[in-house]
Amino acid sequence: MKETKKKLSLSMAIALAMGAIIGSGIFVFTGYAIGLAGTGVPLAFIIAACLTIYMTLPSMQVGSAIPATGGSYMYVSRFVHPFLGYIQILNTLIGSLNIAVMSLAFSAYFVKLVPGADLYISAAVIAVVFAGIGTFGVRMSGRLQQIIVAILVLALGIYIFGGFSHIDPTHVTPAKVFQPLGGFAGLWAAIAIVRYTLQGGTIVLALGNEIENPGRNIPLTFFLATFITAIIYALVGYVTVGVGPYELIANKPLADAAQLFLQGPWMTFFLLGGGILATLTTLNGSFLIYSNVHWAAARDGIWPKFFAKRNPHNVPHRTLWTVTLVSLLIILARIELGRIFMIVAVPGLLLSAIYYLPSLLLPEKLPNCHKNAYFKMNKTTNYIVCITSVGLSMWLGWSLFKRMQPQDYKAMLIFFVIGIVYWFIRINFLKKQGTDLIADMKAYPDIWLEKEAAANTTIGVD
Repeated sequence: MKETKKKLSLSMAIALAMGAIIGSGIFVFTGYAIGLAGTGVPLAFIIAACLTIYMTLPSMQVGSAIPATGGSYMYVSRFVHPFLGYIQILNTLIGSLNIAVMSLAFSAYFVKLVPGADLYISAAVIAVVFAGIGTFGVRMSGRLQQIIVAILVLALGIYIFGGFSHIDPTHVTPAKVFQPLGGFAGLWAAIAIVRYTLQGGTIVLALGNEIENPGRNIPLTFFLATFITAIIYALVGYVTVGVGPYELIANKPLADAAQLFLQGPWMTFFLLGGGILATLTTLNGSFLIYSNVHWAAARDGIWPKFFAKRNPHNVPHRTLWTVTLVSLLIILARIELGRIFMIVAVPGLLLSAIYYLPSLLLPEKLPNCHKNAYFKMNKTTNYIVCITSVGLSMWLGWSLFKRMQPQDYKAMLIFFVIGIVYWFIRINFLKKQGTDLIADMKAYPDIWLEKEAAANTTIGVD
């Protein structure tokens, strides 16, 4: 089958990244963050944005040097070890429950507009609809994202400018902002939540060669999308904590704060153009991320080859619909949104060390690609950023882990045990068929080797 050559332009990639960030960050988890940090949430947004950019520098370095569809899985399995690459796949499998999170977030706003609609049935329907859209390729998703993000930014602008005149100065005095209700521990837990949601810009790493001029546009997209969105985050957070007392806005959707100062058609537009569309942009991006990562794993042989097939639109449709099915099971099990979020966020934070190792090994493994990358760091800076980022990630992860329900982290542990058992069974099964899974997962893609050889001729141009 001949693959299509249509890719995401820079503007499409930025829209996709911004939509992925804003949808999960502002409309879904602002209330949860306020519940932990009180009026310290604007500060939490600012710190989280700085940490997100800082902690993603190593990934951007690798993504700029050797773009790859499948993102961090490809880098970990090739540069570090196939087993750790597989652990990353297990973590991504848990992460794909983010589709359930965003579908439920959409439904939370939808039922406000359509009283009587079932929260979980609505979430299941929208998940299926966007899986169907994703089946038609990245450019279809990219065009849709551009339109939705434009409406979304307008809705947030209405919220920000409409809310400024209703801010009660007594809610946002310096004393209250720097002394959140939960103390520093509460502020740090809030940072963990909003930092996780700010990571939406890393969608570009999973898409890799689906983006035009990926070596340049991957880091450029991430930095621009995260910077622009961080400004919006800070403004929305300031308005939210300023317009109402803690008990009215904590652990509530952003719509509850909007109801304090928006009425009539303005409120309707905010719900439609903001809350609903924002969650859909993240949902749209989530399908692209998880389907491509699991396609890369199937291509290597971790999952059966059945899942490695792409349709005429160059979409890994079988992995796309599989992660959709898993998310539908979670949705229809009627598990509470906050619990799903913890299950999705915690493993990646606690296992963060494996994500940073490829950046440290890149200069040794593919030195020419590293030296000729659009974005790169010197050795000392790279080590400092990676080591401190691992420490911060584990600290953030632990702050959330302590708030998990026992049955949730026990289920998480059982999942990883079953996954590891599958790993050894799969290796032995393929070995009997004459296939060495470990060797296949270590092999560099031809495009990396070609890029390394080509970069050798241009190293002097820096």
